[in-house]
Amino acid sequence: MAKLLYSIKICLLDHQIGNLPPGTITTRHQVPKLREFVHFATLIYSNWWMTCSSATDAPWNDLKLIQCLLKYEAVNQIVSNSAVQAFRRQLWYLTTEMAPLALFSTKVPADERCALASSLLAIKPDKKLLAPQNRFGMGFGKTKFPD
Repeated sequence: MAKLLYSIKICLLDHQIGNLPPGTITTRHQVPKLREFVHFATLIYSNWWMTCSSATDAPWNDLKLIQCLLKYEAVNQIVSNSAVQAFRRQLWYLTTEMAPLALFSTKVPADERCALASSLLAIKPDKKLLAPQNRFGMGFGKTKFPD
């Protein structure tokens, strides 16, 4: 959060910084990239960062965040693609073991919780599982999220 606050200050004080000798604080190439970062962080990321305190809301928040990231492509395609790619590396915890947490979230609409509960109850295991499936390493590490 400190990086975001300092980036906002630099963007707000850009005219005063422009009066300083070149390269004192930023280069002329850094300011446009800094503005892109500030736009993305203030419009998209900070809202979801502030609401991530509850594990039961995590699946719903993450689905909404990825929808916002995909919509942000209309504003800045490069930043949106980069953010989606980075986000996909963090999807390992949105698996069958973690999806039931959404049943306890007050953010998930009631009809979607009912549909999720019905889907979970309809799943019948094929065989007796002795270890978690679809994991990296020995079977107890991070899950492999499907493409």
